Amino acid sequence: MKIKKWKLTIIIACGIALVIGLIKKQEYTNIMADENNLFLFSVAPLHNDMLPDSLDEYIDLLTNSPIILRVKASGKREYTAKTIKQHVQIVEVYKGTHINEGEEIDILTTRMFLNLDDMTLNLGFTNLLKKDNEYLVFFDEKINSPYPKDNVYRISELLINPVFNYRDVPNTIIENKRYVPYSSVSENEFMVGDSVSLKKILLFKQKLLSKYPQ
Repeated sequence: MKIKKWKLTIIIACGIALVIGLIKKQEYTNIMADENNLFLFSVAPLHNDMLPDSLDEYIDLLTNSPIILRVKASGKREYTAKTIKQHVQIVEVYKGTHINEGEEIDILTTRMFLNLDDMTLNLGFTNLLKKDNEYLVFFDEKINSPYPKDNVYRISELLINPVFNYRDVPNTIIENKRYVPYSSVSENEFMVGDSVSLKKILLFKQKLLSKYPQ
């Protein structure tokens, strides 16, 4: 009898978890039906004390990524529970096999997600891709999917997302804040909390772009 009650408890708990998960997924989908709702969120900026003295050590790490692409953002995004996928078209293949220029793919990073509990937006210290802008992106792998139409690539893991705009983008800095309104930095390329960290990241970006010019 006790075993039956124990099994019943597990079944009920799993059922509750499933319902909560479905509700949360629906909440994410609904709130992002309007992209302007991004401005309801806050983001955490990157501060210099989180960075090493030099980012040069990351250059070799990224250049050894199995897939390196120049892509053009379509502006289309898909928000699900705990992930954001961004749609792009491949402009140039610097490294990688069985990948074609002109191919359309989705960029996935598990570090980019919305948190409805505290209304924060985790972006990995880089902004969402801007429509028609071209980016240098470093990937770890293509995601194996049971769905034939899926064409999803996961970016390399780094302190900041290794996604770099070929344009020079002005970056607003709001100092001494743990979180800042996304509306205040929505035009940024990088989410930074001081001028020192911005200088380091821009130098890092420039060195990488010089290796993979347009």
